[in-house]
Amino acid sequence: MKRRALLIGSPGIPGTKTYLKDMTKNDLNKIKNYLMSNTGGKWYEYEILLIDTNNIDDVKKYIDIVRKENNDFVFCAFTGHGWYDGYKYSRVFEIGGSNLYESEFRQLSKKQLSVFDSCAEVYKPETLTETRKFENSIAMDSMDNKNYREIYNNEILKCHQQEISLYSSSIDEFSHTDDNLGGYFIHYLLKTGSSNQVKNLDAIDTFQIAKEEMKKDRRSQTPTSSFPKSARNFLPFSLGRYA
Repeated sequence: MKRRALLIGSPGIPGTKTYLKDMTKNDLNKIKNYLMSNTGGKWYEYEILLIDTNNIDDVKKYIDIVRKENNDFVFCAFTGHGWYDGYKYSRVFEIGGSNLYESEFRQLSKKQLSVFDSCAEVYKPETLTETRKFENSIAMDSMDNKNYREIYNNEILKCHQQEISLYSSSIDEFSHTDDNLGGYFIHYLLKTGSSNQVKNLDAIDTFQIAKEEMKKDRRSQTPTSSFPKSARNFLPFSLGRYA
């Protein structure tokens, strides 16, 4: 199976109040470590593209590369600032001083799971400001006698063609971050995946558990998702420690 993970971060403009400094890069590394762990599907490092930049041309270049690779499965993540275009009814992600619409991330593969951790406050394009960011460190699992890559691939093969998107906040909400945890949404998502003890926890179940945990901890944002409601099986997020 041909896999690709595209992890994109944009910290914002240095010197501004909303500059995220090393936070986006740290979050991307946490996601990378999770994917390379047993529970995350035992990805190989060469399968993961990690780009932390304020250069929108670089981001578009890598998106185009991934789209043309004809991968069987793509895991895509973005962390950084964002907003919601009230005219075009679309989430927008800020790369430096430029804007990238969510449609750019669509149809990278016939099977795709995307995670977006950014604000979604509604703005009209003429009244823009900046926003926010993304999770906790994941320790690498020790090797054992199970072929986690094969298990992960088999779980993907069980799924029909689908595209799932997980968002850190609802439209017209801010996404929050913490100096220690990073972005709340990614923190709870990876925490849920890492602590999973069942054979396979799919992306939607992982999302629902993380959302409930955020609610219990009174986090003031409401994650939302987009997925095919008719699908029998959803793409995997965590294999559990006893897969």
